[in-house]
Amino acid sequence: MATDSLREEFEAADKTEEERTEQRRKTERVFLTELDTPPKFLEEGLWHGKPRSAEEFAAVEQRLQALGFETAANANVVSYQFKFDSYLVMADPRAVGRIDFRIYNQEKTKKRLRNQSRSFHLLDSWKNDIADKFRNRLMDAVQALSDAS
Repeated sequence: MATDSLREEFEAADKTEEERTEQRRKTERVFLTELDTPPKFLEEGLWHGKPRSAEEFAAVEQRLQALGFETAANANVVSYQFKFDSYLVMADPRAVGRIDFRIYNQEKTKKRLRNQSRSFHLLDSWKNDIADKFRNRLMDAVQALSDAS
C-alpha cells in the first residue's frame, strides 16, 4: 500500500518535471547538434566541460564561420552546419575548450543514423592551421564512412 502511494508520487513528480522540461525546450535557446537526437539545452549532456559564456560563444561562432559553417535558426532551435559533397557536418560548440563535430552521409538514409556517422573535435587551444586541422579530420571521417559502407 505504502509503495503504491510512493510510486504515484514519484510518477506525478516525473510527469511534472517532463512537462517543465518540454516547456523549457519550447521557450529557451536549444541546440541541434546531431540529426538523431532532440535539441539540447546549453548545459545538457556536457560530459567534458562546462557551458560557454556569452563572450566565449561569440568567439566560437566566429571560428565556425571561418571554417565555413552556417548558422541555422528556427524559432529557438540553433544549429551549426557545414555541407561537403553528400555529407553534412553538425557542430556542437556548447562546451568550453572544444568543438565537437558529427558528420553524416546524406545519401545513406538508414534508421540508425548513429551507425552512419562519425565524430571528431577541435580544441579551442589550437590556434594555428585550424582550417587544415578541420579539413584533415573531416577527410578522415569521410574515409571512415566510405569504408563502413
